[in-house]
Amino acid sequence: MRFRFIHAADIHLDSPLRGLSSLNLEDDLGDQFRGATRKAFVNLIDFALEEKVDFVVLAGDLYDGDWKDYSTGLFFHKQIARLGKIMVYVVAGNHDAANKMTKKLTPPQNMKLFSHKKPQTFLLEEHKVALHGQSYPERSVTDNLALKYPAAKRDYFNIGLLHTSLDGREGHANYAPCSLDDLCTKGYDYWALGHVHTREVVRPSDPAVVFSGCLQGRHIREEGAKGATLVTVEDENIMALEPKHFDVLRWFLCRIDLSGSVSPEDLFERLDHGISLTEKADGRPVMVRIELVGESTLAAQLLSHAERWEAEIRSRLEEMSSHLGLSIWVEKIKNETSMPQQQITSAAYDDALSHLLKAVQSPEYNVDAIPGLQEKITELRGKLRKKLPRSFYIPNASNMESMSIDDESHIADMVIKGKKMLKAVLLEKENSLED
Repeated sequence: MRFRFIHAADIHLDSPLRGLSSLNLEDDLGDQFRGATRKAFVNLIDFALEEKVDFVVLAGDLYDGDWKDYSTGLFFHKQIARLGKIMVYVVAGNHDAANKMTKKLTPPQNMKLFSHKKPQTFLLEEHKVALHGQSYPERSVTDNLALKYPAAKRDYFNIGLLHTSLDGREGHANYAPCSLDDLCTKGYDYWALGHVHTREVVRPSDPAVVFSGCLQGRHIREEGAKGATLVTVEDENIMALEPKHFDVLRWFLCRIDLSGSVSPEDLFERLDHGISLTEKADGRPVMVRIELVGESTLAAQLLSHAERWEAEIRSRLEEMSSHLGLSIWVEKIKNETSMPQQQITSAAYDDALSHLLKAVQSPEYNVDAIPGLQEKITELRGKLRKKLPRSFYIPNASNMESMSIDDESHIADMVIKGKKMLKAVLLEKENSLED
């Protein structure tokens, strides 16, 4: 007996894409970006219909939390209903947990939602498939749900649906933790996992254990191709685990190493090489974050004339966009370069300007080492608490960043950046006086 099914997860329907608010997107492209999670889900449904798969499994986080209104749920149900007789089996994840969703709709007839009270089993007699799963009762599930899943049903192809961090994955909360051994001892043939947004074949067979990844990347930490897995089974053996891409746009982090650079031409040459990697976008629009790193003689210029250099880089990327035939958009430009120590220490400390530069060379962040800084921070916090919430947003040239006025790491980051900028301005001034 041969059958095929799609394993998808982490759709996060109607979740906003971060980093787009300040971009001047054309109306059509802006609508496409803002509706990316919906379009990616439509692409999944279209593929299921075209390929005539036998069923679909969704391993949690269909939504991004409670709906603002019923349009999100109506859209999801409409797409599921399009599948007709193709059944869809769903576990709710932490973002669509039972205690989080205040708005609910009766599921379409071709959709089965696993209970959040205990593990449940659905049987597909036509294909001799047994599906086991449990939805989240609440957002934060720290128990090992897999331990209570039933043993494999004899003479059936057994599939387990589980929204889990497994034994831990960077960047993901440790929900429903379990070990690979916990999954293997159940005797299932395939584990359809959700929660981790990067596709990963943890184990290819006996049993196959797969994170399908998210359907659409929503920010820079979800870069690269996104989609689902098409599973082909023949005579109870898994014949293929094929990644299928349904994303509408892709995110790329381009880290440009400027170590040793001495001219703007070096910067642009390395930028061109880094951006050329976006050819992996398969013709999709690309959202890029540029990170400039390395110890470079250009660092002082990049810091002291940040606005100009950001405009130069954006202009260059517009040229490349046309050359590559891609729609390339810049989410953010981060300058993490540093000035060579030789460039700093070679300045002649003969006047007040040079002595100020020398003073800036103190440890990167030490409140007590900077006279009056602690008092200024306390004063700033007092003023901000009267006008702003504990967590607020500050404008950035190409993005909006969250910041907490009580987070010492954020204060430290601001001081470090401030000192780097001051250092660059002073060095440039020193050089101009020498000329």
